[in-house]
Amino acid sequence: ATPDTALDTPADAPAAAPTDADPIGLVTSSTISPLLGGLPLCFAVLKTAHATEGALVSLPAEGAWIRARVQRTLRST
Repeated sequence: ATPDTALDTPADAPAAAPTDADPIGLVTSSTISPLLGGLPLCFAVLKTAHATEGALVSLPAEGAWIRARVQRTLRST
């Protein structure tokens, strides 16, 4: 995971591969959630400074980079 500084971009917009960002964490597991209508879901360990609820991060997934929003709990909103 890397910090995503494009805060004016919606979280579901495609993410570009970071060119010079230092990793801020690691995805430990991921899946497609049937309880969330087929949305992707992952658990990650993030450096404390970046583990702020609502923060945007970029993650590699299926050969592309995607944006994700940090959440403390599993929820659909």
